Amino acid sequence: MWDFAVGIVTVVSFFAIILTILPRKGRRQPTHDKHPNNEKAENVTGSKGYFFNTGQHQFIFGTGKVNEVYDEFKQYTKMDESADTAFKEDVYSNMTPVQKVVRTLADILIPLIPALVTTGLLMGLRGLLLELGVEFSPLMLSMFQMLTDTAFAFLPVLIAYSATRKFGGNPIIGIVVGLMMVAPELPNAWAVAGGDAEAFNVSFLGLNIPIVGYQGSIPPAIVAGYLVSRIEKELRKVVPQIIDLVVTPFVTLTVTIFLMLFILGPITHTLEIAVSDFIIKIFFWF
Repeated sequence: MWDFAVGIVTVVSFFAIILTILPRKGRRQPTHDKHPNNEKAENVTGSKGYFFNTGQHQFIFGTGKVNEVYDEFKQYTKMDESADTAFKEDVYSNMTPVQKVVRTLADILIPLIPALVTTGLLMGLRGLLLELGVEFSPLMLSMFQMLTDTAFAFLPVLIAYSATRKFGGNPIIGIVVGLMMVAPELPNAWAVAGGDAEAFNVSFLGLNIPIVGYQGSIPPAIVAGYLVSRIEKELRKVVPQIIDLVVTPFVTLTVTIFLMLFILGPITHTLEIAVSDFIIKIFFWF
């Protein structure tokens, strides 16, 4: 029953993100405060609505149409990648701090939605079939688990990649850091939570730090992606170009994984667990 519940919650959660964030992608940042003709704007072919918010003219096309409209708009205006980046910076300049955080999280998570929603649906299907009494052979059950559990087990890899790309770092380094966070040499987080394994206890600066893998974790992977991009950018400024190809990735990887395993990782992971437990308590309270 747990798999079925997790699958349903996953699908509902990510569809909520889609419905609240993605339809607003069809927007244009003006260089002046003059509004267009509202009547014509509201009657644009295919548009579900128009409004002006945070200095942006926003046209709602829905989740299925917005990417096609955006691509067509880029071709029509001949907007290259640099102009697109400048546009995004203009968008952020008109947002409040809370809106910036929400938009940043959306930019990181939205590219992952298709994979996670599909996996969630498969997880829900597996749980439903098991509840209905369908019997699977060990091989079939293992294959089903491969389909449903892989994306969530390696979720930090996907998140680290997307976050590193979002913050302007090398996405490949982000992938490697994500893989290190779920390396099989580390105690599996789910096994530790279930009592089937024990965390590594490391003494660092007089503190006893538990080291576990980050299977299924999101905040630590986002922090790791930010660290990768931040450290890489700073190193590019000081490392001589002749050794940049070797030194920058090496230092970036080493420093990032050290901070994630011994300092920032345990902190963010603890906070993540606390917030999750709090939300679960509220959910069951009602």
